[in-house]
Formats: sequence, C-alpha cells, structure tokens
Amino acid sequence: MDSFDLKHKRDLLWRDLAAAAHRAPLDIEGFGLALQQLFAIDRFWTFPGRGVLLRLSYYLQQRQCALMVQLVDNCIDHLRSNRYRRQNFEPFQTHLERL
Repeated sequence: MDSFDLKHKRDLLWRDLAAAAHRAPLDIEGFGLALQQLFAIDRFWTFPGRGVLLRLSYYLQQRQCALMVQLVDNCIDHLRSNRYRRQNFEPFQTHLERL
C-alpha cells in the first residue's frame, strides 16, 4: 500500500505554481489549477497563509505576472530555507506594486 504524504504534495504544488508562473507566456490554466489545489491543502500550514493565496489569485485575475512571479519565488525561497521560522515574512513588500 502506498502512503500519501501531504507535505510532499504541497511542495510539488508550489513547484508547479512556480513553473507555471515562469512560463512565457504565462500558463494561466496550470497556475490556476495548482493554486486551486493549494487552497484545498495549504490551510493545514500557517505559512505562507491564506492571505498570500488570495493575493496570488488576485494577481492571476488581473494578469499581474511580475507580481505573481515575485510572490511565488519569495514564498518558495522561504519554504525551502525555513527562513520564515526565523524572521517575519512580509510577502507584499515590493517595489513592483508602486509601478
């Protein structure tokens, strides 16, 4: 019997999200699917949180690709390094939103 590892599934979804965000042109369908699946399981973790997923959803609706890529990359960087455990994470502090 195979076991199901929810953390591994979550990590794969974040990776899929990043791959879709970095694709040119943007893989809207792939990004939306990965984001939808993350909404279903990411609630079991406190980081990066529902607010980040909602912001990514908004960026997708508005086709703000640069902001999506930056936020996804920030989240993945913090998830991989566990840096979010040692410092405050401010995912929305970016110079891109002032443009």
